[in-house]
Amino acid sequence: MRSSTQGSSDIGLFSVGRDGATVTIVRWGQMGTFHDAPVADFKATTVTAVNKLY
Repeated sequence: MRSSTQGSSDIGLFSVGRDGATVTIVRWGQMGTFHDAPVADFKATTVTAVNKLY
């Protein structure tokens, strides 16, 4: 039996923000690993999205 160590690897980040009864969802994805994900920028984008709800 032979197994392969190669294959696709991708990362997806999801966030849900709320201002009162209004909810926004932010989704981001790309090929790579969690190490490749711009987590700090994604958090900032989520904050910006929630702040722009009203």
